[in-house]
Amino acid sequence: MNLQKAANSTHKTKRIGRGQGSGMGKTATKGGKGQTARKGYNEKRGFEGGQQPLQRRLPKVGFTSKFEKAYAINVEKVKGILELAEISFESIKSVHKFPKSVKQIKLIGAGAKELASKIKDKNISTSKGENSAKKATNSAKSAKLGAPKLDKKPNTASKSENSGAKAESAKAEKSVKTEKAQSVKTEKSAKAEKGTKAPAQKPAAKKAAPATKAAKPASTKAKKESDSK
Repeated sequence: MNLQKAANSTHKTKRIGRGQGSGMGKTATKGGKGQTARKGYNEKRGFEGGQQPLQRRLPKVGFTSKFEKAYAINVEKVKGILELAEISFESIKSVHKFPKSVKQIKLIGAGAKELASKIKDKNISTSKGENSAKKATNSAKSAKLGAPKLDKKPNTASKSENSGAKAESAKAEKSVKTEKAQSVKTEKSAKAEKGTKAPAQKPAAKKAAPATKAAKPASTKAKKESDSK
C-alpha cells in the first residue's frame, strides 16, 4: 500500500522576510516604497497608472434595443409547421421546441407568406405580409373609430378628374378677378370725368350772384322815388 502523496500535490510555503539569502528578504517581495508596498492595496481592473485607460479611450459602439426581437423559425427546416391546421404557440411547440421566455415568433423562409391565413395568435408573424389575426384587430380598430378604408393604390381616373376640376375652378377665379378689375377701372374713369366738369360750372354761379345783389338796391330806390312823388 503506497502512502506517499502524489507528485506536485503539495508545495512549500512561501517564507518572506527571512534574509537576503532566501531571495525574499529586505522588501519581502513588495518591491520599493509607496502605495504598492502597503497592505490593503488593490489595483482596480484596467488601471494604467493614471493615464486614460483603454476602455475609456475607445468610442462607444452600438446600443441595446428596448424592443424584444422575435424568435425566428425557418419553415423550410421545420417542415412540420406547414402541415399544421392552425398556427399558435401550443401547436408550434408540438412540432418545434423553443425557450419559454419567447414572447414573439416570426416565421421565415419560402412558403411562410402562405401561412398567414392559418395564424391565430397576434404575437406570431410571417416574413412578408400581415397575418389574419393582425388584420382582424386592425379592421376592428378602424370600425370602432369609423375611419374609412383607403386603397393603397389610388385610381388614375380620379386623379385626372380632380386635376380637371381644379383647372376649371382656377379659370373661373381668374375671370371673376378680371371682371372686378374692369368694374373698378370704369368707376375710376367716371369719377375723374365728374371731377373735371364740376369746377367749370361753379365759377359761373359765383359771378351771377353779385349781379342780383346790385339789382335789388335799384328796385328799392325806384320805389322810394315813386313814394315821394
